[in-house]
Amino acid sequence: MRRQILVWASALVALFSCSRKEQAPEVSFHTIPYSVWVSEAPDSRATLSGGNYVFEAEDRLYVSGIGENAEKLYGFMNLVSGVGETSAHYEGSLYCADDFTPSASTPVTLALVGPEDCLYHPAGGKLGSPVYPVNGYAESLADAVEKFSCFTGSGAFGDETFNLSQQTAFLTLNLKINPAEAPVGSSVSISLTNGGDASPMWQVTRTVESAGQVSQCIPFEGGAVTLDHAKITAVWGDNQQYSREFTDVCADRSKTLARNNYYNLTRLTIEFKGFRIVASQGSTTVTFNYCGDGIQYSDDLGFSWHDYDAVAPLTLSHAGDMLFFQGRKASYDNSNGSTPLFNADKLCYIAGNIMSLLPDENVLPEYAFCRAFSRSNGDQNPPVVDWVDINPEDPLLLPVTTLNYGCYYEMFRRCTSLHWAPDLMAEDMLDVRQGPGNGQRARGPYYGIFRQCSSLQRIVLNGTAFKGGEEYDMAHYDRDLMKYTFDKWMYQSSNTGTIYAHPDMVTYWQNARSSGGWYSNEAQFATIGTGWTVVSMENL
Repeated sequence: MRRQILVWASALVALFSCSRKEQAPEVSFHTIPYSVWVSEAPDSRATLSGGNYVFEAEDRLYVSGIGENAEKLYGFMNLVSGVGETSAHYEGSLYCADDFTPSASTPVTLALVGPEDCLYHPAGGKLGSPVYPVNGYAESLADAVEKFSCFTGSGAFGDETFNLSQQTAFLTLNLKINPAEAPVGSSVSISLTNGGDASPMWQVTRTVESAGQVSQCIPFEGGAVTLDHAKITAVWGDNQQYSREFTDVCADRSKTLARNNYYNLTRLTIEFKGFRIVASQGSTTVTFNYCGDGIQYSDDLGFSWHDYDAVAPLTLSHAGDMLFFQGRKASYDNSNGSTPLFNADKLCYIAGNIMSLLPDENVLPEYAFCRAFSRSNGDQNPPVVDWVDINPEDPLLLPVTTLNYGCYYEMFRRCTSLHWAPDLMAEDMLDVRQGPGNGQRARGPYYGIFRQCSSLQRIVLNGTAFKGGEEYDMAHYDRDLMKYTFDKWMYQSSNTGTIYAHPDMVTYWQNARSSGGWYSNEAQFATIGTGWTVVSMENL
């Protein structure tokens, strides 16, 4: 085993003071011959593939007594046969104190060690447990097994065979970073901090050898470390201008790193700007109810994409995990109310540019996202879970400014978990009174968009269509056009909240409300709860 030199807890001084040559102890000892067969325990998994460990010519076996006999009986065994095999024969001499005679039942412990591990330090201590340096790592699990394995076993002095078990836990950490920010040859500084600890438990500066990717396997003495709300910090780029902190990487899965186990953490810094769904808790199932038409999904922040050719559930294993979507479908018209865009079985956050689902991110077709996230009326069995909310720190974007008939028609109807609305960005609202030209009743772009959203707290009207001025003089705004644009947009929604709008529009609404005009007609724009306030954008 080509293992790097480890620091042994009870022999720290010896690593710097003793040579590789084993020195005779100062107390009175004699040597006795010893011979054993050893193999890997049946439940050990020492390699990445789960196969057995094979012994190498440089491997040595350290044998010692236990408890008060630890310093009365100890020594190294050399490999006699078994190179490349799963079991091996070791022979050598043990130091035995002159006043001690081991019996066949005397307990002993064994450890597989490398060629440079010291036998003892001047004070006479026995070989102890490995303590890995805080910057120790290997580039792969296979390399880590080579460098950092700790195989031990125990039995009786008279036993002829022993099983050795892996005592080290391995944590594989994968980072995927925007290749434009972290090209080959650049440096990335990475640290792992546990819980509320002030200092990192592990840190290293790596050279990027594959554009946008950095992987390392970190060893931990088995069962000695519990990851609880661990945090990864990565800093990279020229003058370290990019930094990302991943908090609570084990938020919903406190882990005790157990011996003979391998754990993986994948943290991603590449940022796809399109539509995504973020899990609020683990074991969340998401189903996209449309397929084909170039629809693809990614579970690694857009680093790789998979065709979504059949409607099938996708799983988000942990809180904070994300699914990303893009497509070329012309429209997701759900005007019949039977097929919303997505379903999920637990609360999720929707975020990013929703236009990544359409072929042209600048054109919004008629009824494009009609009832996209709406829920059923409760008659379905089982009922559709109320799963939609928006995180204001990572909002859903509706960026197209030229609206079309029914484009956001009842988009969030009955989303009773929705607290924050996406910003409404209209600059040009079609004269929807004319209808789409096919005899249908005109449906305004925001018709019923937040209808029956009983938890809604905040709306921002951020487009120029909501401003005053020469083109959109709110004092003379066409009441019918306004009516159809916002018809029932907040019908049976929450009773209290805040709408942020241009100051001119605030004045117009206040005048309309006080005059008792169309604003008070529940079938029109005025389906706003009495506890809602309309305030200036300047207060955001």
